[in-house]
Amino acid sequence: MTDPFTIISTKKLQASVKSKLMQEGIEIKDYAFINKEPSEYRLVAEAVKNNPAHFVFTSKMGVDTFISALKYYKIRVPANAIIYCLEGNTKKSVLTAGMKPLLTATSASQLAQMIIKKNFSKRVVFFCSDIRRKELPDLLLAANISISEIEVYKTTLNSQIITCLYKAILFFSPSGVESFFLKNKISANIYCICIGNTTANEVKKKLPHAITIVSDKPSLQNMIEKAMPFITQSERLQTSK
Repeated sequence: MTDPFTIISTKKLQASVKSKLMQEGIEIKDYAFINKEPSEYRLVAEAVKNNPAHFVFTSKMGVDTFISALKYYKIRVPANAIIYCLEGNTKKSVLTAGMKPLLTATSASQLAQMIIKKNFSKRVVFFCSDIRRKELPDLLLAANISISEIEVYKTTLNSQIITCLYKAILFFSPSGVESFFLKNKISANIYCICIGNTTANEVKKKLPHAITIVSDKPSLQNMIEKAMPFITQSERLQTSK
């Protein structure tokens, strides 16, 4: 078996996932480049009581904090709740919580466009971080859909210097990109594997000529599957020189 090549992950991964990739010749070195902490549960409880039950989620943390807050206050998810969310881990958390999403999308802007097109409600509640992208709120407001933004968790940057050699980086959010580039630079031949176009665009802002590979679906598995043909081809070319 050839020596594994190293990929940097800008968020912590499960040990079982890393072990499986190692068996495939991929060594993952994972770091927490951003930290997330729940905000006051009270904000969630008040939002559920005082707003129509059209809820928008664009992150797993948003869903998990929403559910934890309801359990803390012994409030049930409204029976008439209409859920709009992103695919991948966000959708998995929605389903695990016993909710069924009416609309799902691979990006926040796509989700906003679907909400506008379906026009189920003129008012939605967006459970988000204190650091969030503007695409979804701006698109909804432009379409005269009122949006109540409820901050359910806080995101802080946790930039670290990477000293090991690596051939690719996994980026899961624009915040992760910002945190990574605060203390690190990369060479032109490093693959930047991004969970979506918004994250890839943030990489391009930091490094216009970066080699970006964008996942078709917002999941780690798809990110790796999409990137592997490019990385292995590059490996073969370098070996043949």
